[in-house]
Amino acid sequence: MNEAFVPVQTLLMAHHRRLDEVFVRVQKAAAERDFQTARGAFRQFSVELRAHIDIEEKDLFPLFETATGMVQGPTVVMRVEHQQINASLDEISALLGREEEISLAARRLLSVLSAHNQQEEGILYPLSDKQIARADLESLEKTIKAKLAVAMR
Repeated sequence: MNEAFVPVQTLLMAHHRRLDEVFVRVQKAAAERDFQTARGAFRQFSVELRAHIDIEEKDLFPLFETATGMVQGPTVVMRVEHQQINASLDEISALLGREEEISLAARRLLSVLSAHNQQEEGILYPLSDKQIARADLESLEKTIKAKLAVAMR
């Protein structure tokens, strides 16, 4: 039996929510100075967020740019934001490794992520689901599910 098609917007927005939940656990553990738990939760968060970024940059963005012709559009800005996010992930990892306070670095990361996710959820994902060919979307759905399944182990 074939499973029902799940749009890009549904898949990636659900993963945003999951990432939000994992990061709350990181912040809570770090605030309680339980650095072992914080590091474990952060490793999971970082692996999943980097996989999410990889999916967007290697799989979604090229399809979006081809389908819409917007090669100098929102994906350019999002790639820059991805670099900022990765730098924040590295910073927080180093702070947790030294068992130092992460609240300022976490606020910086959340500031970028919040605006970034709003753009993706409000513009990129809905437009992708409308503009990318159905066959490409179905293939992308399988890729997203497979890559996130590996990251969420």
